[in-house]
Amino acid sequence: MAHDWQTAWRRWRQLVPPPDEPADNENLDWEFEQSHVNVRLPDDYRAYIDTYGFGYVNRLFYVLHSSTERPAGNLGDTADGQGSVEGLSTLLRPPPHAWPGIGPDRLVACAMSANGDVAYWYTSGPEPGEWPIVLRDRNGARWRTYPVSLVELLLGIYTGTVDDRFATAGYLKAPIRFETQPFR
Repeated sequence: MAHDWQTAWRRWRQLVPPPDEPADNENLDWEFEQSHVNVRLPDDYRAYIDTYGFGYVNRLFYVLHSSTERPAGNLGDTADGQGSVEGLSTLLRPPPHAWPGIGPDRLVACAMSANGDVAYWYTSGPEPGEWPIVLRDRNGARWRTYPVSLVELLLGIYTGTVDDRFATAGYLKAPIRFETQPFR
């Protein structure tokens, strides 16, 4: 079943004004980017990157960007490292899917928090629009699978309907702000 990412996308755009110029999109080539990570990228991810580029939401989450040169922010460089046997084997609990993380059904990192939480696409099935999101905490003690798109997950986190620990930690302040360089 395909996710309703378009409705979530419209709501996200209402809540989170995009920057005038998306960061790191100057050399964005979707064909190259998809071959770089060896998966067809979901439509909501592409819409997000086209509109926002690289940056942080409320200084917490950032979506991995396929053409940024920023350390730990590049989709191709980070996605495989976060889903590799070596990377996942250091966590307290193994992931609920795709062990050891190779082949068509694997975990591909798509967003991270400044605290070390990682959101993955679980690439189960041929249609990226149907992939669930798997969210793990920084040390891998807690894994949750959500039958939503990346934008639906972000919307859920920042509206407090998904994973209330972020609200408890004080990250869900209104208004929701997207910042390209929040820590300068």
